Amino acid sequence: MNDRERLQRICDWAHDRGYYVELDPAPHEADEVDPVTKVIVLSSSQTPRQRVYAALHEAGHILGYEARDFLFSDAPHRITPRMSPRSRLAVVENELDAWRRGWRLAERLDLGLSARGFEKEAATWVMTYVRDAAGKKDLTET
Repeated sequence: MNDRERLQRICDWAHDRGYYVELDPAPHEADEVDPVTKVIVLSSSQTPRQRVYAALHEAGHILGYEARDFLFSDAPHRITPRMSPRSRLAVVENELDAWRRGWRLAERLDLGLSARGFEKEAATWVMTYVRDAAGKKDLTET
């Protein structure tokens, strides 16, 4: 199975739940899912494999919404400078949870992805949230 077929399988899964997936023409835009409009937006600047990973991550958010155990559901989805430590941690927890749910979905959809590759991508993105939560560009800062 190639990445286009993988992405189509994820899009079909999302469509079955009433979501629409669109490829954002602005390459700088972040991936996101809006549970109100039921739209998943994927950045066009990514490689096909990165788009598959991103779609799984956003699907992980959907699974969290459906399970109604979206951690700290009242927390914002982006870290801002004025956030409390609790709110910052809630954002990191939500993102990590979405990556975990996304991986389980990849297994259920039998996408044939490498766990190592997925974990590497997830770690890269989760660490951006950890850095933002810590208020540092580089976690080696003292």
